[in-house]
Amino acid sequence: LNEGLLEISDKCFYECRSLKEIKIPNTVTKIGNGCFQYCIDLTKIELNEGLLEIGDRCFYDCESLKEITIPNTVTKLGKNCFDYCTNLTKIKLSDNLIHLNSETFNNCPQLKEITLPKYLETIDQFLFNDCSNLTTIHFGTLENMKEVWKLNHLKTIKEITIGNDWKFEGDRLFRNKDGVLSSFILPTTIQKINGQNVVSKQLTSYTIPTNVTKINNYCFVNCKELTEIKGIERIKEFGNNCFSNCDKLNLESIQYEYK
Repeated sequence: LNEGLLEISDKCFYECRSLKEIKIPNTVTKIGNGCFQYCIDLTKIELNEGLLEIGDRCFYDCESLKEITIPNTVTKLGKNCFDYCTNLTKIKLSDNLIHLNSETFNNCPQLKEITLPKYLETIDQFLFNDCSNLTTIHFGTLENMKEVWKLNHLKTIKEITIGNDWKFEGDRLFRNKDGVLSSFILPTTIQKINGQNVVSKQLTSYTIPTNVTKINNYCFVNCKELTEIKGIERIKEFGNNCFSNCDKLNLESIQYEYK
């Protein structure tokens, strides 16, 4: 492809089964719908800084694609963009994406870990539908993120980490009550843990961030395997029923007024 090209049209390389590698010119700002759909031998694509939009089903069924970097200039990623990329293992998303559509990563069984965009605001509920081996999600600031609950259906997630710029103030951050979540790492900068932000039947131990002095209502409710909370001695204020149904937690060792 030549420099000077501004847009790659819909289905431009649709079903080009022999295409293995491609570099997008620096002048391209938009890649159309289904552009590389069914390019089953595509193993490498280099996207350009300056790209703004990637269309629906752009890489649908690119089964040989293993990794890809979405430049930070991209602000729109289409529906079903990586649907059935069955060997995709690594993706770097643009931090300037504010929305991720339903089934963007549908049926990506080799995707095990992902870092969500720093300024993400909204997601559709089945963003990672049938990503059967996805175990780790890294969040950024969550400053404007109001729909984290839409990830609660993911039953394979074992670890969640949240960056130190975290500004999320809501309840029910991640209620993985029927899943396998065993590690939930909040940033050291927060001062309180909100209601039902830590709910998982598989969580056995938890370390409270150093600046936290308050635990809100129902914070650890139904964490039935929880046996240890490190840093609990720093807590000055406990909410109602914050350890309700924590059957294995030794409440006598925690000096607080049980409500």
